[in-house]
Amino acid sequence: MSVACLIMSKKGTPRDKLTKEQRLDVITRYLDGEPYESLAKRFGVTDSAVWAIVARAQVPRTRWMIREDEWTRADKLCVERRHAQGAPHDPIWSTRTKRLNLASFMRLTTESAYWLGMIVSDGSILVRGDCGSKTLVLQLTEPDGYHVEAFRSFLGSTHKITEIAAGITSQGLRRRKAYRFAISSTALVESIESYGIGKDKTYNIRLPETLKRHPDFWRGVIDGDGSIRKRDNAFQVVGSPDLVGCFAEFCLDLFPKAAIRITKRGKIDVFETTGKTAAILLRAMYDTSGPALLRKKDRAEKIYNNYPKL
Repeated sequence: MSVACLIMSKKGTPRDKLTKEQRLDVITRYLDGEPYESLAKRFGVTDSAVWAIVARAQVPRTRWMIREDEWTRADKLCVERRHAQGAPHDPIWSTRTKRLNLASFMRLTTESAYWLGMIVSDGSILVRGDCGSKTLVLQLTEPDGYHVEAFRSFLGSTHKITEIAAGITSQGLRRRKAYRFAISSTALVESIESYGIGKDKTYNIRLPETLKRHPDFWRGVIDGDGSIRKRDNAFQVVGSPDLVGCFAEFCLDLFPKAAIRITKRGKIDVFETTGKTAAILLRAMYDTSGPALLRKKDRAEKIYNNYPKL
């Protein structure tokens, strides 16, 4: 049922002051994140009148008050409406206190490709069994906590970043201080899943050709599950056989004479290369103004700067 039908489905005095078109405008502006007070002032009604219009349209006051299917409907309504207005990359859905750009991964850009790589390597997707709601999580340890803030900024989100103190785990292992960002949004996660990246991404990943050939994506993977060594001009990537195989194809397409080595380590594969090959590949991925972990970008620059004629 459309918003226009929903707002006409019940009678009540607060709505009678506004026309059908005005009430629809209230709903769409509310979905864009405009607060009650501003809407009331804009349309010359009370806060309670705005609340009544929103309630009759079954639009949630907060995301936590509705079922997952209703949250997804609200997400998609905002995305579709913004697309119709010609703004494909800026559909902001908002509760009263939190914001999120649901179109963050709807187009493949330098930034979105990079963060997809980080999600593949260091992120996780959680699915609740009782209702099927989906949560995206990115957790990094020090000294990379600033990167979690960069990810939140990319998503246009105001959701909280949780600081996890250093300590000892139940297995007696030392735990470093970490920063965790989690956001529950089925619509956002589904846009990520459209790239073949889902809950079982570690061993069940099906990347589209656009990502397989995207250097920004692979920079994100290296920043998450790779290592760059200045002492011997080398770098390696660790991952599932499917992921490492895709990376090897990317490298050989970029540099057919690449000297690479892939070894087995239990259920995972390790890709490694050194010298001139490493310099060429690192330059292709890190010689950019796009997002990157600063410590790895610094190491990559020092390696490919050792080969100035490349």
